[in-house]
Amino acid sequence: MRKALQYLSADFRDGQITVAGKKYPAGTFCVHLLNRFYAHDTAARIAVFKTNILQVQRTLERGYLIDTDFIKAGLDILHILQTLPKLKPFDRLDTEAEKQRINDLFQKETADRLSDFLRQKGMESTRDEAALYLNGAEPDHFHEMVALLHDVSDTLRFYETISDDICEAFEALCAFIDQLDTCDRFDEAHLLPLAVQCFAKRRAVYETEYVPFQKTRKSKAAVTARRLYFSDFYSFIVTDFFEGLHYGHYPRRCAACENCFLMQSARRQKYCASRKALMTVNGKAVTCRKYGVYVKKKEQAKDHPVIDRYTKRCACIRVDFARGNIDEAFAAAAKALAKEHQFRAIHEPEYEASGYASDMTRDKLYRDTATRLKKER
Repeated sequence: MRKALQYLSADFRDGQITVAGKKYPAGTFCVHLLNRFYAHDTAARIAVFKTNILQVQRTLERGYLIDTDFIKAGLDILHILQTLPKLKPFDRLDTEAEKQRINDLFQKETADRLSDFLRQKGMESTRDEAALYLNGAEPDHFHEMVALLHDVSDTLRFYETISDDICEAFEALCAFIDQLDTCDRFDEAHLLPLAVQCFAKRRAVYETEYVPFQKTRKSKAAVTARRLYFSDFYSFIVTDFFEGLHYGHYPRRCAACENCFLMQSARRQKYCASRKALMTVNGKAVTCRKYGVYVKKKEQAKDHPVIDRYTKRCACIRVDFARGNIDEAFAAAAKALAKEHQFRAIHEPEYEASGYASDMTRDKLYRDTATRLKKER
């Protein structure tokens, strides 16, 4: 594995992406890019440091190297690494280790070694590259210099393209969410053609290896996960997007605050479930969903995530009662408790975001219902 590709890497398993030991639902980083693209002008801040990087790339392509330009390119990359952590997932990556790698790599000594190698290579340009070490150079030294040249080239390419990658990925994601409502349904079969159309310009480029992976902290046995090493930021975003789409995750724009959020179902949800009150009505802060009610554009019940979860849980309770798994009194008590959870989730955004889903699971709801009935007796 080339050192230049080790900085931006992630593990993929079961619709989740693990970066630096922390798990995220696939598609999370697409949403972050959509919401934070203008926040710090990351792409614009980075783009000003491309001049020396481009100059070194051009000279390497022509077969020579100027040491002063090489050292300046390293300094420019260090400046880029000061800005990158403002954007996910770079805030989670080991940027200090990457800075040290760049500092060690872009030294005059490295430039001198590469210059000598390129000079020798130019002298043997009419012959096979193997002639470099057949004419006196050690094979190990030859392969070491080729690997060093690849590391330098990969590093320069990664940081030279990153500002354009950010802009290109943002534009493709915007094109997707702008045309999202034209799809008949929000499942993979209907979203995939639109996704392919929006991301058709470039393919993702990465290297893959399979690694043991702990699904949870308490897991005793490891499972297999894919670890991907990305050669550019655009490839990371494309992979995050399509990996999410495969598991039913896709970015969607809130009709009230216009921030994007990650959908993990096929509902036509209009509003984000932010814990913060982002909108105001008569000077009072309200959530986006309540704002939709005020402007008479509330979601239909089937598209409201809180009501939809309640409706599905009540349907499961009816099925359990029909099969004889629970009696009539228990079913009535479970429905009543589910209704309480629904009412609370609608009026308390923090509860909706943190506890509602877990409280409405079959096991938790039935356990809490049994506890309530026991106390009443």
